[in-house]
Amino acid sequence: MIDATGIRYAFVGVANTAVGFGCIMLVQHGLGFGPAVANAIGFAIGLTLSYFLNRRFAFRSQRAHSAAMPWFLFSALLSYGLNLLILHVCLTELGLGDVLAQGVAVLTYAVSFYLLNRYVVFNRLSS
Repeated sequence: MIDATGIRYAFVGVANTAVGFGCIMLVQHGLGFGPAVANAIGFAIGLTLSYFLNRRFAFRSQRAHSAAMPWFLFSALLSYGLNLLILHVCLTELGLGDVLAQGVAVLTYAVSFYLLNRYVVFNRLSS
């Protein structure tokens, strides 16, 4: 069963994914950058939004920034690495179009980052 935190996290995830994916598409298709550069820019913008919305709204965390931020950044980088791997596989091995490949990569990032935030970064049992 999904609790209130999970529902709030889902709302943050939808907002963050929409903003990040929108930035990716704008940078790639509007500004003409390649998929990896567009993905990195969208990731950076989404990461900032994600930290503050998740800390305040989704998890209502009281953990100090000094405790939460390093784990958040580590989790983000780990999820982003997985995102890039999936993007590469989708584009080169599966032959997916760039929009679909970006969508699969973003979804992979969102799921892995959720799990890390839920059980590591903002876990009330973590010190």
